[in-house]
Amino acid sequence: MDLPTYAFQRQRFWLETDTLGGDVTSFGLDDAEHPLLGAVVELPEDEGWVFTGRLSLRTHPWLADHAVAGVVLLPGTGFVELALRAADEVGCGGVRELTLVSPLVLPERGSVSLQVRVSAADNDGAHAISITSRGEGEGAQRVLHAQGSLSAVAVAELGSESLAVWPPTEATPIDVALGYDRLAAQRIEYGDAFRAVQAVWATDLDVYAEVRLSTETRQDVDGYLIHPALLDAAVHSLAVGVVDTNNDETALPYAWSELRLGDARGLDTLRVHGRRTGEDVWSILLFDTHDRFVASIGSLMTRPMDTETLSSSSGSQLDRLYQLDWIETEVPSGADTGKVWIVDDADTRSAIERSGTPCSSLQDGDAIAGSKDGSTFVIRTIHPGSGTLHESSYQLACTVLELLKQWVAIDQSEYSRLVVLTKNAVSVHSVSDDIDPASSAAWGMVRSAQSEYGERFVLVDTDGEEKSLRSLAAAVSSGESQIAIRAGKCYIPRVARAESPAVELPDFGGTALITGGTGTLGAAVARHLVRHHHIPSVILVSRSGLAASGAPELRHELLDAGAQFVEIIDCDISDREAMSNALGKAPSEFPVGLIVHAAGVLADSAIASMTSDDIATVFAPKVEAAHTLYELANDLDEPSVVFFSSVAGILGGAGQGNYAAANAFLDALATRGRKNGMAVVSLAWGLWAQGSGMTGHLSDNDLSRIKRLGIEPLAQDEGLRLFDLALRSENAALVPIKLSTSRPTDLHGVPSVLRSQFATKHRIARGRDIQPPQDMPPHGLAGASAKERKDALVTTVLEAVSTVLGYRLSEVKLDKTTRFSELGLDSLTAIEFRNRLKSETGLTLPSTLIFDYPTPVDVAEFIATALGISDDVTAEVFAQLSGLIQSVNENEIAGSDLKNLISTLRGFIGDLEGEVDGDDDLEIVSDDDLFDLVDRELGLGS
Repeated sequence: MDLPTYAFQRQRFWLETDTLGGDVTSFGLDDAEHPLLGAVVELPEDEGWVFTGRLSLRTHPWLADHAVAGVVLLPGTGFVELALRAADEVGCGGVRELTLVSPLVLPERGSVSLQVRVSAADNDGAHAISITSRGEGEGAQRVLHAQGSLSAVAVAELGSESLAVWPPTEATPIDVALGYDRLAAQRIEYGDAFRAVQAVWATDLDVYAEVRLSTETRQDVDGYLIHPALLDAAVHSLAVGVVDTNNDETALPYAWSELRLGDARGLDTLRVHGRRTGEDVWSILLFDTHDRFVASIGSLMTRPMDTETLSSSSGSQLDRLYQLDWIETEVPSGADTGKVWIVDDADTRSAIERSGTPCSSLQDGDAIAGSKDGSTFVIRTIHPGSGTLHESSYQLACTVLELLKQWVAIDQSEYSRLVVLTKNAVSVHSVSDDIDPASSAAWGMVRSAQSEYGERFVLVDTDGEEKSLRSLAAAVSSGESQIAIRAGKCYIPRVARAESPAVELPDFGGTALITGGTGTLGAAVARHLVRHHHIPSVILVSRSGLAASGAPELRHELLDAGAQFVEIIDCDISDREAMSNALGKAPSEFPVGLIVHAAGVLADSAIASMTSDDIATVFAPKVEAAHTLYELANDLDEPSVVFFSSVAGILGGAGQGNYAAANAFLDALATRGRKNGMAVVSLAWGLWAQGSGMTGHLSDNDLSRIKRLGIEPLAQDEGLRLFDLALRSENAALVPIKLSTSRPTDLHGVPSVLRSQFATKHRIARGRDIQPPQDMPPHGLAGASAKERKDALVTTVLEAVSTVLGYRLSEVKLDKTTRFSELGLDSLTAIEFRNRLKSETGLTLPSTLIFDYPTPVDVAEFIATALGISDDVTAEVFAQLSGLIQSVNENEIAGSDLKNLISTLRGFIGDLEGEVDGDDDLEIVSDDDLFDLVDRELGLGS
């Protein structure tokens, strides 16, 4: 059959549905009687009103003519129209103020739901208003776009109560086409529906304009109080009238104040009078063509928009801002009676025993070895150290490290666990919890150990209450690796999408101090703050100061971008006096308004080889410096504080126990500070694509390992947009991270806290129920020969090696006798390799696996022995021969078939005799003796 040579053509015959259709009154709602809104409901007991609606480019196609940088936005005047409709409903005369918090991006396909909430009147008769949207799809977050208040307002006074003289005689005509060209150069793109400015005249302070909707758009004015495209044209006519060829910034309406509306229903033409009352601030009067008052805007402020942030407003960027949630979970009603419980703390031991679980006290170091065949759970209680908070954190991290090293050095059962018990190390109920940052650092350390050793460690945090301690054994028996117990209830951590930012971006105004300021990320933040937030003063602190590579150029760059004061200082950021002096360098006219702690160093090492010096190296610039800045900030005039933490503190990280501990401390310190009223947030960053002093050392193997966790690198502009979003959040600790949009192809080693994001169905080990997966060797090869099983194990080992090295086995040729050191395995990939094989086989494998068994075939033979796959080929042959004889007997072979079988066996035996030429053992047995043996076995003897 011949196929057409042209591309397939499609044509839809299904009717398009109208998502706005339907009678909302049948659902007990009132019709909002507005083109942008479908329903309104008055909430009982004076709780206010809620308006709902749905927008799409199909139902409101004229919105497609309002785009910025190629992204279709609901114009600011659309939010104004929604506020005016709400004011009309509640009986207010206008909009006192309306601030646009974030743009609303309209998707090319699908729709967004709108919600306008209006509160009951306050003592002054004003109603608070907020406007939010939510996109389609599971897990879509509601995003705040505008907020303000509704009340009666006065008409703006511009000295001209009338525009009867038209056109104005003392103003200069402006070329409208050139004005629109300037707007297009600023990436503001108006289509016919919005390109409504007909004529413009201007003086030094005033702009006059006439705006008229296109013929097609005029058909849509019914139902609007004032059509958003008409009001938008009135507003952007001011930009057309201001000829500033040096300004290439994209400025959009930002804050509206004292907006009063007359009767504008059905209008498609307006006369505009705008007066500049400040930098980027206008007052506006609107009249119709008969000189009748239409509307007044007491103050309209515009603000430059970073066009790179627009993609974030559609929700995709919010998908990269996460938080750590604690989810209540059910646990077994009692502890597993097959376990042996050893507890170091007397109070904890007594509480567990009162729950019905017998346990023993920890008498000496040998006791933690437990049984090599059973399940021994050793509970070690971690208490904060002495001294300052950062000193206590260091002491506790060192103590926990020694416990972990002792445990991994013990030859014990694969079913035994070390349970590290803390108090108030995590914040389950947000900032309402008390939290101990020193104990939080211990959690970071153990999380890293879990990345290296899997299920051998369990983290449990309690509130210290009796009922919580009594639930301890049952909680641990659940098989979860991280648990918090509050008032006897159990919670597990899961990374979840953060709620959309609810507050306006702070106006820092003064000086920003950035530690690590000459590094890659610190410098990027400095540029961002100066260019996009117009911060006038910057102090950059680093170890090398102006001697750092590129530091002098960075200083000149920031000054050229608009900063009035830039100081680059070299100092020890862990030294309180040095940091106090650095903060004191802020000019008096620019007090410190923002502190960003982006400094840090690495001293990576696996748990087994890590030292207290490694901890000290990382803690000084990260923990001690953060605590110093935290305390110094309390002596200033309430600056905002941002800690650059790392997701390692939440996920753990093989070879980064010290770094994970330090960053977990930062997250907890921010939580404590937020509870005490500080404007502080800790950002547990994922991987940045742009290499820095702390990530430039990452090899391809390291990057592949991170990607296998489902984590993608953040581009710098993405990271800076997340930085801005985080500053608008009320959360104390956030996780800006770019997760893969699809499930990782390889789920081995994905931390439990990420399970909900990838919907993984990991096998959770519960007590004794740890068994090798049934589809892996040896179970997946039931009936196969020993050689086939061993070959399969070699393939399994080679696949594990190739995966941790970042490629597929089918793409490369690996020799099973090549040493691991020659294949490129380092200490961290060796840990992942061992953990993968543990997951594949269900075996507990030594941390020195690749050193004790230096080639893939050596490892395969070790695993074969551990799994009971015999090397005795002779025994297997005799077993198969016995099976053949049994089969012949069961099938009652006779006659010619039996003769053929005997003939075949005689020929086979003859071949065997030839292969063992000269074998004395066979020479002493005659052919007749052999055949007599076969005859007897087959029941043919006389």
